[in-house]
Amino acid sequence: IGRHKLRNDPVIRQPSSSEHLVKQLRMSMAPVSQFFRECTSTNPNSGVLSSDVFERWCQWASENAYVHRLTVTDFERKAIDSNPGLRTTIIRMGSTAQRQFVGLELKKYD
Repeated sequence: IGRHKLRNDPVIRQPSSSEHLVKQLRMSMAPVSQFFRECTSTNPNSGVLSSDVFERWCQWASENAYVHRLTVTDFERKAIDSNPGLRTTIIRMGSTAQRQFVGLELKKYD
């Protein structure tokens, strides 16, 4: 019966009861990628300061019981490594310069 059903419908569906396990696995393997999936979206007309994204990352990591030891610079590197196409630029704000993620926006915080 199982093989016949699989031939007729070759898609293996993930049961909703396993969603929390999949999230835990993703968290342990690539927490920065998981953060970007949950907390950001792409928008070619947007940009967000990397310091703002890092601040949200710290909140998210704490809420998800993930202990991180990343600096802002380490976080930026991991973000770029885990998100092909993500670009950064330097913007001037008065006498200081800050790095901005281009084409990214933070989702509304619940």
